[in-house]
Amino acid sequence: MAGRKTGVVALKFVLWAGALAPATWIVAGSFLGWLGVNPIEKVTHVTGMTTLVLLLVTLSVTPFRRVTGWHPVIGLRRPLGLFAFFYASVHFLIWIALDLGFRMDWVWDDIRERPYITVGFAAFLTLIPLAITSTKGWIRRLGRRWGTLHRLVYVAASLGALHFYWLVKADVRLPLLLAGILMILLAARVPGWLSQRRRRQATVRAPATSRTVLALSLAAFGSTVPGGLGAQGAEERIIVSGASGQLGGLVVERLLALGVAPARLILVSRTPEELAGYDRESGVAWTMLPYQLYMDGILGQATRMIAAGQVVVPPGAARTAYATREDCAFAAAAVLATPGHENRIYEITGSEPIGPRGIAQIASEITGRPIEVVEGGVTPGGGPPAGSLATVSTAVADLTGRSPTTARAFLEANRDALLGAVPP
Repeated sequence: MAGRKTGVVALKFVLWAGALAPATWIVAGSFLGWLGVNPIEKVTHVTGMTTLVLLLVTLSVTPFRRVTGWHPVIGLRRPLGLFAFFYASVHFLIWIALDLGFRMDWVWDDIRERPYITVGFAAFLTLIPLAITSTKGWIRRLGRRWGTLHRLVYVAASLGALHFYWLVKADVRLPLLLAGILMILLAARVPGWLSQRRRRQATVRAPATSRTVLALSLAAFGSTVPGGLGAQGAEERIIVSGASGQLGGLVVERLLALGVAPARLILVSRTPEELAGYDRESGVAWTMLPYQLYMDGILGQATRMIAAGQVVVPPGAARTAYATREDCAFAAAAVLATPGHENRIYEITGSEPIGPRGIAQIASEITGRPIEVVEGGVTPGGGPPAGSLATVSTAVADLTGRSPTTARAFLEANRDALLGAVPP
């Protein structure tokens, strides 16, 4: 595991160094005279070439993962894509600002009358929504539409290759080489696209108890996917996240109660970005149930408060809509036992957000132990924005027909543990 993490860190270093090298060369060249007699033309060429190369490298990530089985590499697609957009933006700004001096009439004349500029401008416009929607928040908002939208990268790369070919007036060997690489990368995706189409057709014909691939995503952690996950065989697979088998056992138990026998259970943690990207390339139907934090955490907080008789609450302390493992398991079982959930995202949350003050109040009422709330301390940094964990959804009720477990009900169910924390 340590070796894999070291490999990912090393690859990220190489990625950043390689992606920043052209920008560094341009900046240094502007001071040291490396850009020649026509620096604007040189910088335009370098930024355009870098954009196309980075797009090709981005498209090579999925084939590389499939060949090597090294799944963490999938996380490099987003920074590669954003670097490509950065150089495309610089390329565009050099043309519109330095080359045409912001003369919009000249700009529109070029777009209308020069085909290579027409397709280049179209390629840049195609990249804009991809860059905007590359964040975790947009992945959750768009759901399955995110994967459909980001297929525009194929259009952007194709237009970029055509732009380069039409731009070159003499030696077209390099444009043709890059276009050939692009065709190979697109051809490598055809089996996945055909598999996805066959699977969707099979899903339409499947009975209500048919199984789908499930992923419960814990946004704070990630791990590698077991080898061969993308292979389509006779055995369907259920993927459940979590460091232990407890949640997986709950899912299986609930499925058996519903009369659905799972074929196989694989424990794995996935981030929303990785799952959305994986589905887009694999052709495997998926349902994602990202959750905030397990409610188990508030039991530990409550027992510590009871033992100390006080809790220090920093300013702006975040509240979280904790979810229980049981709610996650019931939602997962409902998704697997009923049709119509393929390629959808359901955010699993509790019924209400709760913070240290609310936990202290409930713990005090259950045990009769006074807990003093002290204002102070330092708000921990480095985590997700406070508001993001307080989001409440109706997914549990929509999927299971029952309301999520409340913090009070959870702590009441653990009354003995709370009473055991009361000092003698």
